Formats: sequence, C-alpha cells, structure tokens
Amino acid sequence: MADLSRYKDFIEKGVLYLATSGPKGRPNLVCVMGCRLVAKDTICATDNMMGKTRKNIARNSSVAVVCGKGTEWYQLKGTAKQHRKGKWMGFVSKLPINKGADPHAAVLIKIREVYDLWEGKRLA
Repeated sequence: MADLSRYKDFIEKGVLYLATSGPKGRPNLVCVMGCRLVAKDTICATDNMMGKTRKNIARNSSVAVVCGKGTEWYQLKGTAKQHRKGKWMGFVSKLPINKGADPHAAVLIKIREVYDLWEGKRLA
C-alpha cells in the first residue's frame, strides 16, 4: 500500500493527468481537477466529462496518474473503480469544484506504486 500523504497538495490543489488504455492498448489521457485524498492510498476524482476514460476503466481498471509541479513530478500507478451512486457520488456532488455540474461518477483510484519522475526511481 502506498502512503500518498506526502503528495496531498499536488493531488488536491493541482491538476492530475489520468491515463487509461482502451481497446487494443490505445492510450487515453485526461486532466482532472478538484481531486481528494480520501485514504492513505486512495484518490477520489470526479467524472464530469470522461467519455473514453469511463469506457476504458470499465474494460481495464489499471490506470496511471501524474501529479506535481516544478521539479517535483510523480507517477502513481493503481486501479480505478467507478461509483455512479451511493456515498462517493454524494461526496463528489458536494465538492465546490462540481457546483452546477452533473457528475457521471465518482472515480476511486487505489494507488499501489509511486515513482519519482525527476529522479527516475520507484518510491513505493
């Protein structure tokens, strides 16, 4: 289990780049803002306009996330799960960044590996 507390500001205050792969391994990348660290190893993102990403996660839950700024950039690898109702949909619906939006789903991303992209080494 990766402890993401060190990256909380990057996750919650910055832009995350979420990568998935579609049929035949075709890559897809989206920018996500307003994410929250909801457990030591879990990020919650909102699916407001993730058409291809939504389909890709349904087929293949493996994802990569990049976050950081300046000379601090990290790649986080894990699995994503979509929640279209219940506790997590209620959670993302109440986030200030989603005011006036109609979220499709809450996306929980459980991180298992962390890499420092500047130094090129695995951290967790």
